[in-house]
This record gives sequence, C-alpha cells and structure tokens, in this order.
Amino acid sequence: MAQVGTPAASQQRTFAPTYVILGRGGDRAPVRAVDTTAAGQLGLPTGAGQVGWWRGGALAGETYGSVVIAGHIDTTTGGLGFFVRLLRARTGDLVTLTDGHLNQDYRITSVRDIPKTSLATSTDTFSQSVAGRLVMITCTGRFDRRTGHYDHNRIVVATPLHP
Repeated sequence: MAQVGTPAASQQRTFAPTYVILGRGGDRAPVRAVDTTAAGQLGLPTGAGQVGWWRGGALAGETYGSVVIAGHIDTTTGGLGFFVRLLRARTGDLVTLTDGHLNQDYRITSVRDIPKTSLATSTDTFSQSVAGRLVMITCTGRFDRRTGHYDHNRIVVATPLHP
C-alpha cells in the first residue's frame, strides 16, 4: 500500500530514456546512458546516430530537474549526427522520450547558442533544482579544424506535456 502523498508504483512515470523522437515526423535515435569524464566534460556516444542521456541528471517524467540529452551534429567517421536536426529546432516543436513502455512528451520553449567555453560553467543548463524539463545539447557555430571542435553549443529546452 502506498503512503499518503507518495504515488503507487503503478502511477510512477519516471524512466531512463532509451529513444528520443523529434517532431511529428518521428525521427528517432537510440539514447545511451553517459557520465561526465574525469575532466568534467559530458561523455557522448561515439556513434553519430546515437545520443547520450546524462545519468547525473533527472529521469524522464520527474517533477524536478533537467533531463540532459546530448549528441553530435556530425562526426569525422560517421557523417551527419542525429542532433543535426536541432539546428532546425523551433519553439513549439514536439519531442518525445521513451523507454519502449512509457513516453514523456515535451514542447520546445527555447533555443539558444552559447560559446562552447561557457557550457561547463552554465549552471542553469544542468540545474536539478528547476521544474522538470528536457535540455538537449549539440554543437554549432564555426568548426575549428585545428582543434576538431565547433565553437558554440546549441541548447534546446523543452517543458513536459502532462498526460
């Protein structure tokens, strides 16, 4: 029996996402759990068609915290990445996270670009003390062939649509 104020197990709708679906067209990519590296950077799957869910963040469907999903726009060996689609993301677009059994729908509320050097200190991006939301991160801007990196990150924030 559940305690007062505590949802029964059958009512809990939090989950680790295994797929992200962008827009009504149903473009989907597998989601892999990732951690931060020893250098404090967010680890990413190596495959261009996969994205990473940060284990240090919220689960999909949680009332508080940021569900952080990051991925490549391209790779030197895999061509265009799944998150190249974020370069066309607009306020109002729909995003769905799923684990194959549960779904959580989101609506994009903001799209912004920040210098890559600001991402690690952008406490708002990774905040776990905010109302539940989805934060998607990819690279954008000018590509520096010397370093092999883009100079900006695209941050796409979406709020949950409740069933």
